[in-house]
Amino acid sequence: MLCRIYYFTYREINQRQQTELILEQEHDFTSAVLNTSGALVLVTDTQGKIVRFNQACEKLTGYVFSEVRGKNFWNLVISPEDITQVIALFRQVQTEFPQQCESYWITKNGDRRF
Repeated sequence: MLCRIYYFTYREINQRQQTELILEQEHDFTSAVLNTSGALVLVTDTQGKIVRFNQACEKLTGYVFSEVRGKNFWNLVISPEDITQVIALFRQVQTEFPQQCESYWITKNGDRRF
């Protein structure tokens, strides 16, 4: 009986480790794709706080991910005159996807990029 319990416990642990390895590989692959893409990839949570900011965003804005993580994107990269519109569109996107908006991004040193 004890041998069976050990076997099932071992099998469950082994399956969990394999699943964790697969998830880690998928995460690494996704990170590699996002960071080598020339496209700007900025991912937020439902509150607009940055959870992903790829290297193209870092290069364009001058910010590194650790500086922007957890901050609302509109307070960092959206020009002040566009913030109200961007927040409204952000809220609208949550119920009516897709939406389109063009706006300048503000770099760390204050330059505007389109």
